[in-house]
Amino acid sequence: MDLHVPARASVLENLNRQREEGQLCDLSIQVQGQVFRAHRCVLAASSPYFHDQVTRGGSAV
Repeated sequence: MDLHVPARASVLENLNRQREEGQLCDLSIQVQGQVFRAHRCVLAASSPYFHDQVTRGGSAV
């Protein structure tokens, strides 16, 4: 079985495209009245603060 694994940049581009299109986003963050949709796993992997917030089960991030 030959599996094609996309380059890291391609994975990030696809995740960003999905976020921009609102696909598979499982978290919303409100900042100064503006709502941002996001992928919980990307936030957790990118920031110790968000990792702690999303893994401890809090509903408010």
